Amino acid sequence: MPASLSPSPLKKSRPCLMPPSSSSPSSSSPPSLLALRVLFHRISGGAPSSSADFGAFTMAPTAEQPATQLFGLLRACVEQGHNHSVLVVGPKGAGKTKAVEHAVAQTAAACGASKMRVVRLSGLLHGGAEGTALREIANQLGADCDEEACEEATAAGGDGARVLGALLRHEYANKRTSIFVLDDFHLFATKSRQGLLYNLLDAMQSDQACLAVVGVTPRHDVVESMEKRVRSR
Repeated sequence: MPASLSPSPLKKSRPCLMPPSSSSPSSSSPPSLLALRVLFHRISGGAPSSSADFGAFTMAPTAEQPATQLFGLLRACVEQGHNHSVLVVGPKGAGKTKAVEHAVAQTAAACGASKMRVVRLSGLLHGGAEGTALREIANQLGADCDEEACEEATAAGGDGARVLGALLRHEYANKRTSIFVLDDFHLFATKSRQGLLYNLLDAMQSDQACLAVVGVTPRHDVVESMEKRVRSR
């Protein structure tokens, strides 16, 4: 049975616990060593997690174990309505993307692909203006989003949250879980570009949205680069 991640440290023997603010692994670390770090863990209707709840877990040098851990989280999102936000950390070539895609495929097979929508965003392509990311989200969700309307919404001081909220409510009304995979997550977390992250994590507190946010990055210090308002969501 897949292990369920929570803000409290896991007391299993296999994963090796790391402090939340741990430094990057040494150059002698196996190239396939992965860290599955819990950024935020929320259950719909539950109390928000705080930054003090961050935990980190160093996995075995294979992509299989983190994929199993992530599958457990995603399955809980789809089947039980639990909202989760997770960061997968590891060096380039470690198999992070493979682990994530395997977990997503497992979830679709177990729960039914019709019960979920996967939105894949790249920090390189969509980490700049929030309007660009919103248009891509609307495109992948199959919703109509006028280009000028998206740009106006994000330029109107926080209305990007309204656009995103409408898209997520549409999926929720159709009994679908939205799974966001953010590749090169650290590029979404650069200074002055964290609006999308804030709005995604803020949406996790809504009772009219069911979603998971999965970040993929080689940067072990990405949490420290986030604005306080993002970390507090």
